[in-house]
Amino acid sequence: MSYSKKILNLLLVTGGLIVLGGCMEDDTKKQSGSVVETKSVETKTDESNEEKIDVQKVPAVSLPEDFFQKNRANLLEQMEDGSILVLFSERLYGTVLENNEMNDKEKLGAARNFYYLTGIKDSESVLVIKKSDNTAKETVFVSDLDNQEVKKVSKIEDVRDREELQAELDAALKVSKILYVDSGSPMLLERISTEQQKHVEKQAEAQNLLIKNIFSVLGDLRSIKTAQEIEMIKSSIAATKEGIYSMMKTSKNGIEEGLLEETFLQTITEAGTERTSFDSIIAAGENALDAHYMENADAAPEGSLMVTDVGAEVGYYAADITRTFPANGTFSDRQKELYNIVLKAQEEVINKMKPGTDLAVLYETANNVLAEGLIQIGLIQDASEVSKYFTHGLFHPIGLDVHDVSGYQTTLEPGMVFAIEPGLYIPEEKIGIRIEDNVLVTEDGPTVLSKDIIKTVDKIEQFMKE
Repeated sequence: MSYSKKILNLLLVTGGLIVLGGCMEDDTKKQSGSVVETKSVETKTDESNEEKIDVQKVPAVSLPEDFFQKNRANLLEQMEDGSILVLFSERLYGTVLENNEMNDKEKLGAARNFYYLTGIKDSESVLVIKKSDNTAKETVFVSDLDNQEVKKVSKIEDVRDREELQAELDAALKVSKILYVDSGSPMLLERISTEQQKHVEKQAEAQNLLIKNIFSVLGDLRSIKTAQEIEMIKSSIAATKEGIYSMMKTSKNGIEEGLLEETFLQTITEAGTERTSFDSIIAAGENALDAHYMENADAAPEGSLMVTDVGAEVGYYAADITRTFPANGTFSDRQKELYNIVLKAQEEVINKMKPGTDLAVLYETANNVLAEGLIQIGLIQDASEVSKYFTHGLFHPIGLDVHDVSGYQTTLEPGMVFAIEPGLYIPEEKIGIRIEDNVLVTEDGPTVLSKDIIKTVDKIEQFMKE
């Protein structure tokens, strides 16, 4: 999912202000970690003919029972003695998706930082952690939830009714020195709080507590994924692959962008996901020049390229993949030329993704490769001109949010997962191209989690003709 360079840099530093997606209840069966079930999706290849495409069900995956408990333990190490954390499950920041029924606001669930610490998907709960004498007292306040189920999921024994929260805070704030809250990124011009959180902050200020924003601490913790989190992301990618392949098989000259979006949504549902991780971008021809295009309402001009920036979500974990393919299944020579420049840039950036690499090196690599390619074909004369045709950010973290939170890291570390998305946008030729993959940084270097989704010219053309 692409944003302008200025916006994306802000997203990266602030930990992803775009809060997207929801959860699914996983009812698939797992056999040795492989997909074992398929369904069929009917796609129209012309007005009189229908082609059935087999859709593979995503593997059943889940987080370990002690996942959220361990996350709280890690956070507790970062909290000062004599402090209290008050974390609301209501979304404090982000963009609520509104363009399709799968992303109904009521289904988006809890703020991801809250979920990361509790496993609770409700949006009306509150987590309170008090640290005193280097020990923790954890309490979660809920409304209309089964207390025993909350205890089972969160591993928090003290579960109370939401109505008891204020009395608890009245007592706890009197004996605390520091109040931790989640106010979003410290890079924002204004701190973000719900009305309930503002009330707690005013109460703390009246008692001379120091108020600290826990956002960046949680960003640091969330930026390093566990093996189980990687499996969740891989499952989301597997469903996304099915949706992309269905779109490729459905595409033709004149195809409506909306029909391809519908095909993607139907396919990932058949694959076993409940929703997309963000509103899909299906951009034909010159629509692809707008990296933020979301109308998905036009027909593909003859011989045009389709930029499909899409992602499925499994258990709150997002995929974010972009594939560009010819609407009619065949690249023109010019389209191939430009496409291969973008592909080379992406491949060289990914090759640089080793522990210790400065994030700035990734931008430098992409710009150098794109500039070299554009100079060779005569589109620009100097490397400084590349920004005319590469107009958005190169990467962003991915995880519980499609633009995931991060702390202040400036170098790559094992366990980080990024979406890598170079592109070229040539207004005078009405051509937009973007290629995006999700990449895990390991001790041994990069692992492309979405490597099974085809992206070379030859493989795309062959697949679309089969």
